[in-house]
Amino acid sequence: MKKLIGLLIGGLAAGAVLGYIVAFGGKPAQQNARRLSRPPVVGKEMPALMLEDLDGNAIDTTILTGEPLIINFWATWCPPCKAEMPLLQEFSRVNQESVVVIGINVMESNAVVKEYVQANKISFTILLDSDGRVYEAYQILGLPTTYFVDENGILRAQHIGVLDKELLNEYGKMIGLP
Repeated sequence: MKKLIGLLIGGLAAGAVLGYIVAFGGKPAQQNARRLSRPPVVGKEMPALMLEDLDGNAIDTTILTGEPLIINFWATWCPPCKAEMPLLQEFSRVNQESVVVIGINVMESNAVVKEYVQANKISFTILLDSDGRVYEAYQILGLPTTYFVDENGILRAQHIGVLDKELLNEYGKMIGLP
């Protein structure tokens, strides 16, 4: 009986470990799981992210503290997202010395995203949330969703839906842009 109980406990422990590995697989996902204990809140510090770029490099947003940051969640299948991409590209180009623009693609493959980025000549940083873990943790209600973070890492605004030039400039002022 003791042997059976020992085997049962061992099996449960092994199952728990296996379940954890399946759920949280690689290192970036584990770090995101730890860091994303809450969704972003305007007026509070923006939760750090660690996601892969299109070349497979892990990018940690904590290294960007000290610079205003615009984080845009998008997808290639999303018409409003595609409509605002040229605006974000131009804003990034014009303000490249004073703001970092990051696009976070939600739940699409690297190949699909890379093809879209190349075809549309997008030069700002694109990160991949391939499994949607960050999307869910941030409790995003729809795409596109854009976050505006000041140089101190404080979330100053969140916008759900398509941005236009006027709105983008207004939000830019909120994070210290001229």
